Order: sequence, then C-alpha cells, then structure tokens
Amino acid sequence: MKKVFKKMSGVIASGLMLFAVACSVDSSDDSSTAPSVNTGSGPSVNPEDNSETEKNGTVSIAASVSKVTVTFRDADYDGKKDDVVVTLVQGQNSNAEIPDWSRAGYELTGWTSSVEGLTVKTALSKDVTFTAEWTKYYTVTFKDSEVAGLDTNEDVTQKILETAATKTANVPSWEKEGYSLSWESSVDGLTVESEITENVTFTAKWTARTAYTVTFKDNENGNADVTEKVYEGDKPANVPSWTKEHYTLSWESSVDGVTVDSEITQTVTFTAKWTEYEKFTVTFKDADGGTNADDVQTVYINEKAVVPSWAKEGYKLTWISSVAGLTATSAITATVTFTAVWKEIPNETVILFQNSDKKFASAGSVAGYVVGTGEKSYKAEQTYKTEAETEISVVKGVKLNSSGNIVLTLDAAYTVVLVQGTDKTYSKGLNIAASTDGGTSYGDAKNYAVVSTGSNVVSAKLDAGTYKITNGGSETSVFAIILQK
Repeated sequence: MKKVFKKMSGVIASGLMLFAVACSVDSSDDSSTAPSVNTGSGPSVNPEDNSETEKNGTVSIAASVSKVTVTFRDADYDGKKDDVVVTLVQGQNSNAEIPDWSRAGYELTGWTSSVEGLTVKTALSKDVTFTAEWTKYYTVTFKDSEVAGLDTNEDVTQKILETAATKTANVPSWEKEGYSLSWESSVDGLTVESEITENVTFTAKWTARTAYTVTFKDNENGNADVTEKVYEGDKPANVPSWTKEHYTLSWESSVDGVTVDSEITQTVTFTAKWTEYEKFTVTFKDADGGTNADDVQTVYINEKAVVPSWAKEGYKLTWISSVAGLTATSAITATVTFTAVWKEIPNETVILFQNSDKKFASAGSVAGYVVGTGEKSYKAEQTYKTEAETEISVVKGVKLNSSGNIVLTLDAAYTVVLVQGTDKTYSKGLNIAASTDGGTSYGDAKNYAVVSTGSNVVSAKLDAGTYKITNGGSETSVFAIILQK
C-alpha cells in the first residue's frame, strides 16, 4: 500500500510541475502555431491545439475548449447578403457579432433562430443559424414652403413601419403669425391625416390671414379702451377683466351674433355693460319696551347686515326674524325684519360645596355644576359676569347642621336653584322646611320636584327667612345653591 501511495504522489507531483511549466511556455517561435479564433468576448484560442505538445524541450498543455458555430443569414430577396459565419466559445452570446446590414426601404427588426430558446442575446449552447427579419417601411418627409421668407423650418423625416399599429405620421406643429398652414402632398389621395402606404413628401403651404380690429370700451366706469388685432377665425385673447363693486360685467357687441367668445370674422367693438347686484331692505326693530329707533339697511344679495349693538342692563338680546331660515348674522337673500327680544338675566349668587364631603368650597377651589344644557364652572369667593354684564358673586354662608342638612337664610325673596351632587341623585326632589323661630325649629317641609332629571336640578321660589333643606330627613347631597333675585 505504501508503494502505491508513493507512486501516486509522484504522478501528482509531476502533473503539478507540468502545469507550472505550461504557464511559462516559450512563445518566441510561432511558425508552427495553428491560427487562432476570435471568440467574440474572450481571448483567442487555438481550435486545433487540444493535446500535449513538445517544443524546444518544454511541455505545453492547452485546455480543451468547446466551441459553437453561429451563422447569420439574410432572407431570400434580390441582392441578399452573403452568410456571415463566426466561431464562438460555448456560453458566450453573439450580440457583438451581428452584421451591420441595411436594405433600401426595409428595417432590420430582428433575427429568427434555428434553435428554439436561443437568441442573439442568450448564451449559446450549440450551433445555430440566425436569419434576418426585414420589415418594410415608408418614408414621410415634411418640408417647409419653397417661397423665400416662408421656408424657415428644417425638414422633418419619419419612418412608418408597415406593421405598425398606427400608420399615420406625426405632423409638425409649425406656426407663422398672420398665416394659416395647409399641406400639399406628393402623392395623390394621401393627406397628413391618411394612413401611410408609400413614400410621400408633404410641403407646407402658408396662406396669409386677414386681421381685424377688436375694441373693448367702458363708457360708464372710466376704464381705458383696449384694442387687439385678431386674425380671422381666432378668438379675442385679451378680454379685459374689469371690475366694479356690487356690479357684474357683460358686453354689448357692435355686430349681431358676435360675442367675446366668438371666432372673429370682421371688425367689432364690445362695450362694457354694468349690472348692479340684487339688494334687499333689512330692518332691525326694538321691542319689549326698548327705546332704540329702527335701524334700516340696504344689503346686497349674499352679503351680511350690520347687527346693531343695542344693550339693556340685566337683559340678553336675541332677534326674531320675519323670514324663515334667515338670522341676524345670515347672508341676506330676501327683504327681512329682525325684531329685538330682551330676556332678563337675574342676579345670581352661587354658593358652592365640595361634593365629596358636603363642605363649603374653599376660596379659589374649582367647582362646577350643570343647569339644563349649559355648563358653568366657578371658583369660590370670586366674582363673575353674565352675558348681560350682570355680576355673579360666589360666596359662603350656608350652614350645615349636625345631621348633614343645609340651613339657608335669605334676606329677601329669591328663586332658589339647588343642584344635587353627582355622587347621589334624588329623582324625587328635595324637602325644604321653613324656620318658625329663627332657625331652632321648622315648620312642615314641602317637597320640590326635580326640574331636570338630567342634571338633578330643583327650583323653588322662597320668601325671606331661614330654611332647612333635607332629603326625607336623611343626608342631602347638594353641590351648589344658586340664588336668583
């Protein structure tokens, strides 16, 4: 076994030596070297050198290379090109070897392959023939006029393939001021809108256009005349955008049937016509004992009236409209009268409690309560104003007796609003009993029903005196007391 191993080692070593020697082959004498083949993208190789050779005592080993033959063949027609044959290394593509063939009236649009799956751009695995595909085309030329001065545009040439989905030409958008453009064709029956079926030349024909004077005048508003030269068939491009407050602008024409949007075919003058916006009378009337004189205004459609800033101490002002859907602050669309409605806002004294332990709210602490649908939030021992500038005083002074009932002393007649706490709700209302001896004993209690179950508000009209507020003799959870004089 050891002998065999030694022998194999010697063979391997010899092979490595031969490979190293091959890397430095003496190339000074190439008289017997076979011709090389251009592979297209790799180095040239000797197609016949596939075995060991001995030269000048040096052994050279050439790698075996697989090659493919690619034939480029022209289609059958008079004047067809000769085949072009190239040999390439297997795995390369033939894109760089494609012949630069041309054919009058035809365009080379592709190559048909003799081997399915192989193209001029894919790696080649076997011999293949690529046959030229020619597509007929037509040449369309657009030339400017042959008249001196009207020949300023360069020729435009286009190819229209016979197989194209759209066979119409792209017509140049040439323009010359004062001229209209048409085209003369070198082929009877073919126009610039036709499908192209043969070679054709279209020559520009420029026809002078008649120009007319269009004038815009304003005899009412003092704007300076605007004059424009308009070629026949065109529309005015410079219609003035004059404006006048509360008026709309229209135009009266000196030619029947011709408007500022018409195609002009003659000289014409347009005169500005100003139409005033529709307007309405808006009246504000005082009522309910108010002393303000009627405020009558003229208001243009879709504009707003100026609402009078009338005021009455202790009252809030609202308006009743004579037209459904219109309010004092609406955009006006009809003649309308707005009548003042004065709603008295009573003086209020707010007495706050901390709801959690039924104690008075401390100075500066925040407590809120809800009456009806309007939310209010106050701090104890501060003064606030209503919308009608009536002061609201937030005070302390209500007593809680030992059983948790509230003792309230009034110095005059008040409407007393009791707002029950959020931790307890009393849908049956509260009992209020009047004092008979200065607060030490009370008369029969009267039950006052809840005014608004959503906010648990109880309202009672009480004369001057001292009252005890209970809930059937048990604890009373009252968040705030509002005194309205």
